[in-house]
Amino acid sequence: MAGDELDALLDAYTAQAEQENKKLESKAKRGREKLVGKVPMSMSRVREEALQQPIDRNNKGFKLLAAMGYREGSALGKPL
Repeated sequence: MAGDELDALLDAYTAQAEQENKKLESKAKRGREKLVGKVPMSMSRVREEALQQPIDRNNKGFKLLAAMGYREGSALGKPL
């Protein structure tokens, strides 16, 4: 193949790749637009609400903490 043929092939490939990228970006934008208004809470708010809930005594994590000496209502770690 001559240099001109390689350049033409590369140009065609580049144009095709750009078209595919535009299609994917458009599809992603439509997907994001569909989600607007459907996510009721931010992740930080969800996290804060979850941290406010006590761990159930039947929870495996609670049982492990209790086996290491944790008592409900006490703090974890060394006292300051």
